[in-house]
Amino acid sequence: MQILALKLILTPLLTGAATWAGRKYGHNVSGLLIGLPLNAGPIALFLALQHGDVFASESAKGIIFGAVSLAIYSAVYASLSKKYGLVACVTVGWIAYLAATAFLNLFDFGLLTTFLLTLVALAVILVLFPGYKHGITDIVPPKWDIPLRVVLATLFIIGLTYISGNLGPRLSGLLSTFPIFGTIFATTTHYLYGSDACIRLLRGVIISLFSFTAFFVIIAEYIQSLSVVYTFFFATAICLLLQIAILYIGRRFRNLAKT
Repeated sequence: MQILALKLILTPLLTGAATWAGRKYGHNVSGLLIGLPLNAGPIALFLALQHGDVFASESAKGIIFGAVSLAIYSAVYASLSKKYGLVACVTVGWIAYLAATAFLNLFDFGLLTTFLLTLVALAVILVLFPGYKHGITDIVPPKWDIPLRVVLATLFIIGLTYISGNLGPRLSGLLSTFPIFGTIFATTTHYLYGSDACIRLLRGVIISLFSFTAFFVIIAEYIQSLSVVYTFFFATAICLLLQIAILYIGRRFRNLAKT
């Protein structure tokens, strides 16, 4: 009951925070926040609390590979969004995600190899990611925007952690990156603001996946030797520091490009 209460409190808070940040600071910042372990992080925590440290460590390694599936979904959705509507983008994006997940589930590399392969894959996807036009779109979001995002994200996390014991640690980890936040935010952004805003958001997701993978490397490596609290605190601190560094470097590059 305590774990369920935590799910019902933590997930809406994180979803609402990412939505607010996107409205205040732009779609790219919202994308950077979505790519953080907003849903996979709580899932890893709940898996550790429900199934123990060993299960959580193995699932964290699966989550690292799952970042590649999430990046593929983002790239497919972004590419299709220029010509097609929400249903087509989501459908093909989910198919691509599930196909990538099924393929990656065939491999069981060590932690370091998994981490390095994931970084290479993310870099390649980012280089090939479609471009977008810069601009500001002044649209007032509908009242159902935030409630819809909160409800769907919460239901997904509760459902996945409920069936995780039957899926096993690796597949639970891989599916923890299922693009529930990416789909909710991409479709609402696509619908309200158009393709360019959606592409900007999804590009931010992929950029943030670099610090996302670092978060789960720490979980996979240390959760069996440290307590759950210390491990997640350490992983969160490293993830946030890396994300700040990424934002700083990105801003420096943009400033240099303008001069």
